[in-house]
Amino acid sequence: MKKLFIIILFFALNTLQAQDRYIYEFEKLPSVTNIEDFREIAKLKQEASEIFDANFFYTTNYQIDNVISSAVVYRKGNDWTIYETPFGGDRMFPHFVGYSENKQYAFFQVESISHIARGSETSSTGFYIIDLVNGSFVYFEKEYYQHHWWFSEENISHHSIYSIKSQIIIENKKLFVLESEFSVWYEGSEKNELDEKFGKYDSQSGIYEIQEQKLVKTHYYDRTTKRMNPIIYAGKIALGMVLRDVTDIYNTSYGIEFKKVSQFVYGYDSEKNGFELWVSDKPLYFIIAPDSISEIRRIEHLTVLSPEISVHGLNTDMTIKNVLDKYPNAELKIDLFNDWEYIYLRNLNLRLEFKTNKDNRIAQYILNEKDENEDFIATKILNENQKIDFITIIK
Repeated sequence: MKKLFIIILFFALNTLQAQDRYIYEFEKLPSVTNIEDFREIAKLKQEASEIFDANFFYTTNYQIDNVISSAVVYRKGNDWTIYETPFGGDRMFPHFVGYSENKQYAFFQVESISHIARGSETSSTGFYIIDLVNGSFVYFEKEYYQHHWWFSEENISHHSIYSIKSQIIIENKKLFVLESEFSVWYEGSEKNELDEKFGKYDSQSGIYEIQEQKLVKTHYYDRTTKRMNPIIYAGKIALGMVLRDVTDIYNTSYGIEFKKVSQFVYGYDSEKNGFELWVSDKPLYFIIAPDSISEIRRIEHLTVLSPEISVHGLNTDMTIKNVLDKYPNAELKIDLFNDWEYIYLRNLNLRLEFKTNKDNRIAQYILNEKDENEDFIATKILNENQKIDFITIIK
């Protein structure tokens, strides 16, 4: 399989929303025009800024609605299409990296010149994926360096620098980001309050996959084991995400609050604490992450509490009947540790929890004499209207 190899420098992680670092939405290109007049194609090709191959070239002299802009022109079979690009102009320099294996996607890196103004210096190179079938694109910054400086009341200068560096292999619809080198530096005693409270950001090392009209981070790089581990999403939060990212997805304008709660409350055999994530006075998740202040605190266990959050079409407002209608082969079990009932959906990595006991069972059970690992078998549903109490993501 053909592979494209380039060096990627991702942008400073404190400057963006966390959901943007995990899920990048494709956007529609400014315009997509099918061309039947081959004389117009010939004219554009003659004035092309760069010809990539016989079927693909780039021009900065495309006129639409009396405005000159940049565009890529692509031929598939006998049909030509002009895609107005979201990049171009005197301060941007595009370079065509290559196609995906099926030629649906074209990859570009676009360099922007450095900019200095009001105590800030930035330079970046963007990475664009253009969907030639749907006329859309997705973007993230390929290179980023940012330097801030300011003066204290004592007229002493202070500095902060943000940058990140990785390698990436592009393989068909996947981007493999490797060997991250993430850097955040504060001069002197300057501290970030959110970093101190919720831990630091991690680099974007991992695997990213094009899924329909999204570029989704599907794996993160575990520095300890040196492996790519899967990310499992539940609404906007994901198992494998770092805790610091949560404060960007639900920023302070939402009224975000982390409440310490014993892990035992949510079925874990531990008296250590986890965190209920409350947003706008509503509990959304229960999260377990390392309690190492000012370090990277990755979400190790994740439980969904709110009926507003759907996981594979399931939420805590659903009843046993709803679940069994959707998954007729699902089985109710009794957890011998806490005496609750649950349904484990192995293919979805989900466990649906029901905080019942012997006095309010959902089902009638008999002793399982054939399998010593399965003590009870559900034989009859007694309360099909019992709702899910919470949904645990199983890694």
